Parts: sequence; C-alpha cells; structure tokens
Amino acid sequence: MNTLPQIIPISDLRIRHTEVLEMLKLGKVILAQRSRPIAVLLSIADWEDQAEYIDNLECAVAALKVELAIAKGEDELVDFTPDELATEPDSQTNGIAYNSVEETHALSLAPQ
Repeated sequence: MNTLPQIIPISDLRIRHTEVLEMLKLGKVILAQRSRPIAVLLSIADWEDQAEYIDNLECAVAALKVELAIAKGEDELVDFTPDELATEPDSQTNGIAYNSVEETHALSLAPQ
C-alpha cells in the first residue's frame, strides 16, 4: 500500500491512542519526536506481510547462491529418487530420511 505516510507526534499516541490505532487500518503510522521520525507502527497484518516478504527474499537469495555455486563449479547438483529420499539417509541429507522431494528442496533453500 503506497499512500502518503501518516506522521503524528509521539505525544498523540498517549493522548489519542484509540484514534492512532484506527489510523493503522490505512497503513503504517510514523511517530515523530521534535519533528523527527523515531518509530513506525504497523498493523499485525502488515507486519506479517513484511515478514513473509523478507522470508521469501531470503529464500530466493539462498537459491541463487546455490545456483551460482553450481555454475562456478563449486558445488554440484545431486538428484535423488523419491525412494532414495524416503529410505536411505546419508551424508547428503545429514542422516535424515525425508518423505518427499519438496522437503529436501525446502531444506536446500533454507538460509544457512
């Protein structure tokens, strides 16, 4: 949501907290002290959206790092069959048997 920022003095938070919390429905609220921004209030929904967006970016960066390492020859892509993943734990999966290719893929994309 790209709207004009809602900037209020921090003293208003103490005096008109109900109104300030209502403002969150329109987007973030920037708290100012002596005319300088000092904090940002976000609704829980906006916070969760931000956290999910950051998590997705971190996963994308991790995947790109793996692709780059493979392209440079620093790492190699190992293919496992679903049967191998389910029954034969080994060093490639840290001794853990996974139930699906998706689980292994999610593990390989997790930030380290």
